[in-house]
Formats: sequence, structure tokens, C-alpha cells
Amino acid sequence: MGTATVEVAQISSTIQLSVSATDASCGSSDGTATATASNAVEPVSYAWSNDDTGQIINDLMSGTYSVTATYAN
Repeated sequence: MGTATVEVAQISSTIQLSVSATDASCGSSDGTATATASNAVEPVSYAWSNDDTGQIINDLMSGTYSVTATYAN
């Protein structure tokens, strides 16, 4: 089972950040993780611990990944 962690760089009293993950198959790198910022001022930028920058990251092996979300506030 994979694990996703989240770090929020800036927050307001109304922003919510959620992360969901799809586990990788045994011995494969087919897992995914998705970060979603709600009630944030657009645009929202995502920076993952594996150097990906999209809201959704693919082709993940099992492991721990963290994401930082920043927004125009």
C-alpha cells in the first residue's frame, strides 16, 4: 500500500487540500496520486517530492510522496 503526505505552503481559513492515491501493483510502477485544493485562489501550483509538478502524478512505485500546494493569495 502506498502512502501520500501533504504539506501546504500557504493556507487561508477556507482552503482545503486533499490527496488520494491508487496503490501500485506488486513490483510495478503504476500507482498514482492526486492532490486537490478546494476554496483556493487560482491558479494552484503543486510540487511533489519526486519533482513532478502536476495535480496528478502517475507511474509511481510504492513509497511515500509529499506535495506542497501554493496558490495566488
